[in-house]
Amino acid sequence: MVRFDLAGAYLGAWSEPSGPLGVAVHPDGRIFVSRRDDGKVGVYDSGFNFLRFLGDGNPMVNFVKPTDLAMDAAGERVYVVDSGGDRIYAFESDESLGLILGLRGSGSGEFKYPSAIAFDATNNRILVADQENYRVQVFDTDGVRQFQFGYRRQTQLGRRRLRGRAS
Repeated sequence: MVRFDLAGAYLGAWSEPSGPLGVAVHPDGRIFVSRRDDGKVGVYDSGFNFLRFLGDGNPMVNFVKPTDLAMDAAGERVYVVDSGGDRIYAFESDESLGLILGLRGSGSGEFKYPSAIAFDATNNRILVADQENYRVQVFDTDGVRQFQFGYRRQTQLGRRRLRGRAS
């Protein structure tokens, strides 16, 4: 992993042998890294010294394949996309579990391989790319689904096949 300051000056490189996928930085300097190879989220200090694993010891936290991470605007929560578990976990600033969103499915608030997350600071909302459902779902910070956008566009060939089955 390579680190730069806001002006783009190189600050250094750190080794993360477990395949880093996502990163989020807390205002206090803690660095959260989702790790591909061991399915964990590492917590590091600002010097990139390992501190602990996020959610370790909590029976409610069962990461399958954590991928993307996001920090809310105030640094009160870090959000973890667990693509393999079809869930979103929200951890409070003290790293306690605050919220779990989702189950596998295609209904409202359900996911099929969520792959990315962003925090909309202007509207105080969480946006989740729901990859296999071909949509983005939008939630408030309490985890209540607000709306979704996006869909899978069928090709002309796909529409003809569907019409052929219906007749």
